[in-house]
Amino acid sequence: MKKIFLIFILSFVGLIKIESQNLLLNSSFDSIITCQYSQLIASPSQIQKVIPPWFSAISNFSTPDAYNRCSNYDPLGVPFNLYYSYQEPLSGNGYGGLITYNQYGSREYLETPLSKTLIKNADYFVRFYVSPLSQSPSLGYRVTYTDAIGLIFTDTMLIKDNALTIITEPNIQNRKGKLIKDTVGWTAISGCYKAKGGERYATIGNFRTDAETMIEYEDPRRSTRQAYFYIDDVSVLEFNPLPDSTILVCAGEAQKYNAAFLNGTYKWNTGSTDSIISISKSGTYSVEVTIDGCVLTDTVVVVVPPNAQNKVEILRGDTTLCEGKKIQLSATAVPGQYAWSTGANTPNITVNKTNNYAVTVTNRCGTYNDDVDITFKKCGCNVYVPNAFSPNNDGVNDELQVHFGCDFPYKVKRFQIFNRWGSRIFSAMDTNDIRWDGQVNGKQLPPDVYVWYLEYEYEQDGKMKNVIVSGDFTIML
Repeated sequence: MKKIFLIFILSFVGLIKIESQNLLLNSSFDSIITCQYSQLIASPSQIQKVIPPWFSAISNFSTPDAYNRCSNYDPLGVPFNLYYSYQEPLSGNGYGGLITYNQYGSREYLETPLSKTLIKNADYFVRFYVSPLSQSPSLGYRVTYTDAIGLIFTDTMLIKDNALTIITEPNIQNRKGKLIKDTVGWTAISGCYKAKGGERYATIGNFRTDAETMIEYEDPRRSTRQAYFYIDDVSVLEFNPLPDSTILVCAGEAQKYNAAFLNGTYKWNTGSTDSIISISKSGTYSVEVTIDGCVLTDTVVVVVPPNAQNKVEILRGDTTLCEGKKIQLSATAVPGQYAWSTGANTPNITVNKTNNYAVTVTNRCGTYNDDVDITFKKCGCNVYVPNAFSPNNDGVNDELQVHFGCDFPYKVKRFQIFNRWGSRIFSAMDTNDIRWDGQVNGKQLPPDVYVWYLEYEYEQDGKMKNVIVSGDFTIML
């Protein structure tokens, strides 16, 4: 979502890059409170006691693990740890771990608050890395591989008491049917997410049912069947690499924009495929970034005003309006400090009086001026019916014609003429072109005074108004 405010470029050739901030704290599980793990291993609260702000989403039975090089408890050390497994962190000195499947139906879930609430309709890129547990053949069970691991955003804590699993549709997940079997390296799980707005927590785990979870046993003869993942480098990044404001670049300058976003590939609407472009012309510039199958877009508006003392060009609609109306005048074509003849200093003003309105815009590129005359008038529908005509075929004033002067859309419903005894001698319905030649049934009527009656309607401000008017005229031969 683009916000309307102004960034002044302070150098003639500069580079603008907006860094994306990871919305997860302690995202690589490196910051720990204590290395004395041995006293905490059986506690369901081990996670929050060791690597806050992470905690277990299933509070009664689940005990996700925190691994670190400094641990005094070998099963939770790095790189040697649980069941004599060996795994180096993807980065730093630690990582997390959780059970995503076992034959008893229980699982573990890692949950954490976000540092910022997600913004409605904003695009976010989510990525975390997993590595399945590599277990020793000397133990009573071997590796179980699975495809089920994902992440979900919620606006409240996803705490489940006395539950074994959390079944829901994750926002980001590994592709179904693709087993994760690399026990040496780290496998990226990533995706794009458009926020509903208000999300404050992220939870990692297996959110599928057992029937939807694909599993593969390294040795199906072993009695214990359990899938376990190490978790590292979890990131939630808002996709917003370009400035959210209108950018001012003076004539003759060039400004560089850097849309670099992780390891994405780039395509600008200018045709450039570099992450950085140089701009020296006014326009709207957008970039598509493709990363891990996601296509994300962002836009920046650049204004390069003309040379100083040129017109700023007030944006306007009609300059003549009906009394009681209002019109907004806008000088946003050139950003800067605004000074209107009314005393206002905002980019837009609303006026409702006849006057000349002028504006001066000042910015580091120069000073720009414009003015406009706005006229307000009384509006309505005026009907003119001649008070006499002479249908003598001399080519002058041979017809009676009804004339309209209406500022709004109108429609005639009926027009009628009566003689002095009240008899109707002419009628026209549902037509705006009303003419009469002074004849009835092909015979010319004698000179006399006749009465006309008119009913019409017009639309003003979305409402229909019905009007009835009448008068008289004289036939002269």
